[in-house]
Parts: sequence; C-alpha cells; structure tokens
Amino acid sequence: MPFADQQFDYIVCQFGVMFFPDKVAAFREALRVLRPGGRFLFSVWGSREGSVWDVVVTVVGQFLSRDPASLISPPYNDVATVQADLAAAGFASIIAEDVIQSIRSRSPRRARPRRDRRADA
Repeated sequence: MPFADQQFDYIVCQFGVMFFPDKVAAFREALRVLRPGGRFLFSVWGSREGSVWDVVVTVVGQFLSRDPASLISPPYNDVATVQADLAAAGFASIIAEDVIQSIRSRSPRRARPRRDRRADA
C-alpha cells in the first residue's frame, strides 16, 4: 500500500479479501499501516453450498458451458484458514463472527431496498 507505517486506526474491506492473490502479504500490509491497537475489519461471503445462489451459478455455468466457480468470487470462508492467514501475517488478536441475515419477500419488487423516508422530507 502506498502509505507510511502506522497511518490508520481502522482498515475496512467489504467482500474484497477473497480476491487478494496473496492474502498473507496483503494482511501484512494492512498490519503495517495500522497504528498500535488499530483494527482490520473485513467481510467475506459465507458458504454458498445448497443456497439459491449455488443453484443459480450452477445453472448459468451449465448454460454458458463454463465452470460455475469461474463466474463467482473464490471461496474464502473457512474460519480456521482465515485465522491462520491473519496469524501468519502477524495479527495477534483475531475475532471471527458469522453474520447471517435472511430476507423474505412476497415478490422481487418488494425485495428491493426501501429508501430512507427521512431523505424524502
């Protein structure tokens, strides 16, 4: 990263670390630019196995005659693997949480995010 050592209190990455070609090297860089006591927060997709997403990707892959894995982000959701990579990079205090959010809707139109009503005022 093009930053001097210990420049940031927080680094946040949403659904990006699974694309890092060398995760341990990237984590080392994150640790380098964090101030002592800083936090590196990131999220990754959970297991897709058996999900609607898994079915969709499989069907689309078959339709396009492509490996379904080539159409989506690579899996990086094994907690032990992620913790080992962070530890190898030098992180000492590592906390992992599963966050599950289910959404149900009667139709695709109703499933779209609602705008903040205060913004309309």
